[in-house]
Amino acid sequence: MLTVLRIAFRRLANAPVFTSTAVATLAICIAANLTIFAVVDALFIRSLPFPHADRLVTMYYLYPKMPSAVPGASITNYYERRGKIPAIQSLSAINENTSVIGESGSTSIEELGRVTPEFFRTLGVPLFLGRAFSEAEMTYLTDHEAIISYEYWRSAYGSDPSVIGKIIRMDGDRKKIVGVLPPRFRFLSFRAPVYMPLSTEESERNVGARHAVGTILIGRLAPGATLAQAQAQIDGLDAALAPLFPDAKLIAEAGTHTVVAPLQSDFVASVRPMFILLQAAAIFLLAIGGANLVNLLLIRASNRSREIAIRQALGAGRRQIIADVVAETMLLSLGGALAGLWLGAVAIHFLGLLGADQLPLGAEITFNPRVAEASLLLAALVGVGIAIPGVWFNLQNRLAVALNAQTRGGTSGSTALRLRRCFIVSQVALSFVLLAGAGLLGLSLRRAMAVAPGFRADHVITGQFNLTWHGYPVLDSFHKFFDRLSDQTAALPGITAVGAATAIPVGPSGSNVMTVRGYAPKGGEAAFLVHDAVDVAGDYFAAMGIPLVSGRFLRPSDSAGKELTCVVDEAFARQYWPDGSAIGKELSQGVQRGPNVEYFRIVGVVGTVKQSNLTERKSRGTVYFPYGRDYARQYYLVARTSLAPEFVANMLIQAVRATDADVPLTHLRTMELRLSDSLSGRRSPALMAGIFAAAALLLAAVGLYGVMAYAVAQRIREFGVRMALGAQSLDVLRLVFLEGVRLAGIGLAVGLVLALVLTRFLASDLYGVRPNDPLALAGVAVLISLVVCFACLLPARRATKVDPMVALRAE
Repeated sequence: MLTVLRIAFRRLANAPVFTSTAVATLAICIAANLTIFAVVDALFIRSLPFPHADRLVTMYYLYPKMPSAVPGASITNYYERRGKIPAIQSLSAINENTSVIGESGSTSIEELGRVTPEFFRTLGVPLFLGRAFSEAEMTYLTDHEAIISYEYWRSAYGSDPSVIGKIIRMDGDRKKIVGVLPPRFRFLSFRAPVYMPLSTEESERNVGARHAVGTILIGRLAPGATLAQAQAQIDGLDAALAPLFPDAKLIAEAGTHTVVAPLQSDFVASVRPMFILLQAAAIFLLAIGGANLVNLLLIRASNRSREIAIRQALGAGRRQIIADVVAETMLLSLGGALAGLWLGAVAIHFLGLLGADQLPLGAEITFNPRVAEASLLLAALVGVGIAIPGVWFNLQNRLAVALNAQTRGGTSGSTALRLRRCFIVSQVALSFVLLAGAGLLGLSLRRAMAVAPGFRADHVITGQFNLTWHGYPVLDSFHKFFDRLSDQTAALPGITAVGAATAIPVGPSGSNVMTVRGYAPKGGEAAFLVHDAVDVAGDYFAAMGIPLVSGRFLRPSDSAGKELTCVVDEAFARQYWPDGSAIGKELSQGVQRGPNVEYFRIVGVVGTVKQSNLTERKSRGTVYFPYGRDYARQYYLVARTSLAPEFVANMLIQAVRATDADVPLTHLRTMELRLSDSLSGRRSPALMAGIFAAAALLLAAVGLYGVMAYAVAQRIREFGVRMALGAQSLDVLRLVFLEGVRLAGIGLAVGLVLALVLTRFLASDLYGVRPNDPLALAGVAVLISLVVCFACLLPARRATKVDPMVALRAE
């Protein structure tokens, strides 16, 4: 066997062009599949790092007839359901939040997980040090404990083994450390350095707050229990508890029901279709590369047919011929696999530049042994696959025909020629499908980037800050902070307007049910009308560049005045008063009834902005409230500047610190960058699909060129005879060129049919473009036609250079 491999290696070394082309083709195809498989593995295949992670489920409300409502669960759900669902062994809850951590003057905003006592037990995670929270610590008066991550323990406390009992300052309060989590702990994509009890008061967990969603419920199935059993039991419990809710009838009319789903698959559900399609695209690319390799190997086998015939005449058996072919293909596969592993590792490293780390579980995308093993297995399968046609061709070889054909300069067998032509047709067809998909995704991305966000994003910088309960316990303290902050920022050079808000466009936004006074829902309209709710301060609208349509903006006096006021956007105004003015109308937050309802009077209408993302099909409508009307603690600072936004970042940080040394300003980014990042979920697949399509087109062009060049070389005598009998160069050019174009034309026709069928699966991921968009498909057809013409023209021109006398004298 070693001798066979040594001979095969020597033959490949003596054909450097063929070998390098084959290895490069394999490397590109394997690297593409390796890169996408690394994403698929991290998101969909590899289990979460918990014992028996497949037993973990999440549960949340869906509101089918209330499309603007956000799916989710509430703290009330946790208290109503725990211990009452036999199929759920352990039920827990988590709220993902942020906290100001550190001593005065050196604080920072960090992620904070607020969890129930059994949260870590539900996940199956034992603490590295200390204990979990207790039931008694679940109130605002008793939540004085904290659990820190292993990494935070090492960085902040130097791995001090006596850390239990030490004090950590959070939101201005002193908390006692009672536990340390194990190394590398994470919950899905959430990596908080500190966890605290999910403390509540009675009003947050009573029946009236049942649909105040915003909490994540996590359950572990009991031994032997199934997902279907858990779903049935929760449905039964919901039915028993439903009448207790004050607006049970309206909730029922909205089609409300609880979904029980596997934790991991539900978390990545939004990106699953796109990456399944990208994995299919990578497999298509592999098929194109495989067809290319088969063509190269068949051409090589045809050139060696005389040699093989002589060896058979001298006694070489079928087994030896098969061993030679398999040895060559396996060496090529090994070389392609090693090069593909290196190229794939580089590609995976650069996935973060495409925004892959912002995907659900995207931080877990790595080049690991499992990805490498899958790539080597794929290379082995490809090696076997491409060896089969070569083995077949050599075993079909007839001694007399092979010896005759080679000495007389004839063409190869018609069967092998038809096979090579079929591969060319398949390459062009698959390339058309990949290019069509990439073109649609690219066109969709371009149209998404061209969407007007509803505000002026240029020269705007944003950052986040938190106001703590300890430092700002009453509304009056809110007002004083913003007054001081306005004074600090007004004197900064280059700043033209500064404001703050609890949410900014294309970012996380808050929502609430709004009740418009005197409005009765129309037929088919949900009884609960959910809209985005934003608290604003300062010159927020001027800083963000949101235009005023009618009325006036909110003023600082609206925050402390006796009259409750608000501003709505055009989408909200059109929904309720399509033929009239919204100014002077009134609304309340939530579903409120009775004589003591607090109504906000609308004093202005502003332009509609893209609150959730640039590609939202329909705005939910936004209501802007004056800051300080509730106890929102997390704000975005928004500043418009006449200078480059990056130049004022440090000045803003210092201005906030000067206002309050305990309040840090973090995550400073320009609004243009936030807009760009909001499209990363579309940009990454579009770029990857474009790279695959470009590689596919290159491979198809190389394959077509190779087959046509070989065909020309085999027909040198024929062309010589034709030209000796009077054929002109243009006639020979047309003969060869049209043969290549005919094959490509068949491939284009097949590819168009496939594209019309397969691009339908992209429909949900496209924006502003149809799956069968004629402009995109026509562009792809033109591009492939140009490449095909170029690939066919070169061999055709070579055929016209044949000297009839030289060709007729050739053996």
